[in-house]
Amino acid sequence: MGISVQSISKSFGSFHAVDDVSLEIKMGSLVALLGPSGSGKLTSLRMIAGLERPDQGEIWLTSENATDRSVQDRSIGFVFQHHALFKDFKQLELERYQTVFVKPKKLKPFLALAMP
Repeated sequence: MGISVQSISKSFGSFHAVDDVSLEIKMGSLVALLGPSGSGKLTSLRMIAGLERPDQGEIWLTSENATDRSVQDRSIGFVFQHHALFKDFKQLELERYQTVFVKPKKLKPFLALAMP
């Protein structure tokens, strides 16, 4: 197992940013998170990285529950991408930056995501 997100939800006041999201990313997989603005991509990634705590659900990294682990103990990072930084890129080139990658089992998981 690489990254497993199980029924995570996150609200900010009355706004439900993420509602019951589950996701499995196998080791060595390359996955893109795409969606409209406000669909919960960044909030989900912030929870996986440990920058936000889910209101409910669990986050597993390499078969270990990381839901309560600190940011420093997760070895997760992500890279933001803004269209103004890559104004000459075509859509497909921008999507290549919007990826999640999990390294092979012997290495710690690494999350890389670029957000539009």
